Amino acid sequence: MVGSSLFAAADVTPNPLPEGVEVSPAQGIVDTSNNADVQGVSQISVTFTSTPQANPEAEGFCCIYVDGSETPAEELPANTAYVDAMGYPTGAIQFKHIYRDAGIYRITIPEGTWLIGEDMTPSPALDLNYEILRPISSYPAPGVVGEISQIVLTVAYAADIKSIDPSLFSFGSLIDDFPLTATVETDNVTGLNNVIVLNVSDGNGNPITANGNYNLLISPGAISYVAPDQLTGEIRQNFEALYAYVVTDMPAPAINPAEGTIEAFGDIDITLPDGYEIMMPDTMSASYVYAVGDDNNLLSDPLVRYQVQFETDGQTIHLKPFNVDGTELEGGSMALAPGRYALQTNGLTFGTWEGVTDQLPPFVYYYRIDGAVQGEVFLSGVITLPDGSPAAGASVAISNSADYYGFAMADDSGYYEVTDVPAVPTETYHIDSFSADFIYYYSADVELGASDNKLDIQLALPAPVLDITVINEKQEILPGVTVTCNNVEGTWTTNDYGMAFIELAEEAIPGLEVTLAREGYVTQTYPIEWGSDTSFSVTLAMSPESGVEDIDVDSAEVRYFNLQGVEIQNPAKGEIVIRVAGGKTSRIVAR
Repeated sequence: MVGSSLFAAADVTPNPLPEGVEVSPAQGIVDTSNNADVQGVSQISVTFTSTPQANPEAEGFCCIYVDGSETPAEELPANTAYVDAMGYPTGAIQFKHIYRDAGIYRITIPEGTWLIGEDMTPSPALDLNYEILRPISSYPAPGVVGEISQIVLTVAYAADIKSIDPSLFSFGSLIDDFPLTATVETDNVTGLNNVIVLNVSDGNGNPITANGNYNLLISPGAISYVAPDQLTGEIRQNFEALYAYVVTDMPAPAINPAEGTIEAFGDIDITLPDGYEIMMPDTMSASYVYAVGDDNNLLSDPLVRYQVQFETDGQTIHLKPFNVDGTELEGGSMALAPGRYALQTNGLTFGTWEGVTDQLPPFVYYYRIDGAVQGEVFLSGVITLPDGSPAAGASVAISNSADYYGFAMADDSGYYEVTDVPAVPTETYHIDSFSADFIYYYSADVELGASDNKLDIQLALPAPVLDITVINEKQEILPGVTVTCNNVEGTWTTNDYGMAFIELAEEAIPGLEVTLAREGYVTQTYPIEWGSDTSFSVTLAMSPESGVEDIDVDSAEVRYFNLQGVEIQNPAKGEIVIRVAGGKTSRIVAR
């Protein structure tokens, strides 16, 4: 599913409902695991003590807000929110989009949206809070595979797993259960413990290769984890999840248009391999198109519905696209936002064929809409999070030395386009991109042409930064101090505030040491214990030469000082000292 943000640091305590009012689903956590009956936050049914009536005079909008945003993600006019397709009052609001992204959701319904009771009293205003938990993503994605030996699960895209219970993971078919082990590993992108590796076998230590249908069931409580912005350390647990796989050695049916880049989803022909024959196409069953990430995990609810048509020559069958609700597509095709998509055929689509008792298993075909744009678009592409899912709501800022500035935000599929075209393009532009929750970022200087530039952006966690402040023994800030690191190439210089900021790669942290040097001061090296000394102040001691500056030369008597500026009474023979007499200083060797 789409990952627009983590669990927001917000209060999802249900807001009080007026007496006699109920809502469905109830406020609180909404499960969006692989359960077809759970629709996320989309349709909110409101039940009063009496049936609501239409109120064409209702004012304002029913709104849904995502993750504390002050701007509604969707607005629904209050005077139309309560009617169904036939115009009858339903006591429910139905947003166009099914919200299944992880995050906090707030829904407001203005006063008077419905009229209730015999005296037609205006309905009260409602303010509802919901939270959606991000389901677990799986690799390989559920569907057709050649064999099964290892399944890698990612829990959210930046969760930190505290514990797992292997006994609550099970893998098997309708007939057999198979041995399974579960271990937690660290994600090499996020550095967090949010990856679970499941190893399965046929019972003899071999991969499962026998044709058949297999299910991975994750029972509630199998995984306990904390999201990084849960400052209280509250531990969450997974809901039940079911992942279905099909192992088959049957060649995938040919598809036309072939997998690759297309402009839109239109009519599709699928031809069975030689030796297979369509006996009874099932026109009631449907196949669907989903948005997918680079790892082929499904990232969206169904976007296009494909229905079997009767026309067939016995080996090739025709699929026609519809809206997801089964209604006709205007124009006969659907052009989705640029990105990667998967057509997953339904297992019942083709019925049976001669000589084979099983039904044709579901197959998955992958396509890309390339994002070619018309008109004055300077830069476009797709922004993804570290796990490959679309970075919905991510921002992109672009600038150059000629004071040009452009800005864009990614849509639900991660696609963005900057339409502010610079009058005089230059070769190099600086680009910054942040996820909607500001956890992940991208920053780079890129060379761009005059128009229609393409740049796909992979967001990542910010690089670690070492923050150094340098002062002297008098507690004065020291600009101009040269800073070097043993594990990092380059040098840095403290600024006018005595500060230097060093961006580090993860591999540079173990054994890290910094060296500070400035003329007139003793060069010093400090070991860095990452996690405690990432932001620290250091003091540079004075060098021997600098000690002379602190000697009082106005005295008429003869006085002696060592090279650190400390006065001594009886210099040792042969010692190099500073002699002060008659307002003059000189360096001598004591005799």
